[in-house]
Amino acid sequence: LQRTWTSTVYACFKTEVTAHETPSGRRYHRFTCAAKDCGGSINRYLDTGNAKSTSNLRRHVQSCKGWGHGEEVLMRLDNMQNAQEACEKLVAFKYTGDICELLGTGNGKPTYSARSHTRYEIR
Repeated sequence: LQRTWTSTVYACFKTEVTAHETPSGRRYHRFTCAAKDCGGSINRYLDTGNAKSTSNLRRHVQSCKGWGHGEEVLMRLDNMQNAQEACEKLVAFKYTGDICELLGTGNGKPTYSARSHTRYEIR
């Protein structure tokens, strides 16, 4: 089943996805955030028309404090070729905490963001 999940946003979640069923019989997959300080979980119900949509996963990454600037992380993930490349970059980013690991380098020079820090990051 995970072979069909090719979106780069899946790299932000743990690979152990669990399947559950509600008492009313609705089945869903539970994705757990892989950010160090988060651990939040997102449910994706399988009986809806948009069962393969990643919008709720993207919304979590965008608002998650563990990923820092979620919009920028999503923008960088969208520019990557596949989920495997995204996983490798995010593992390096989570290990070092250095945003340069995620942003990558061009011509041997690191690229940086000019975006200011949020109140949460300043403290």
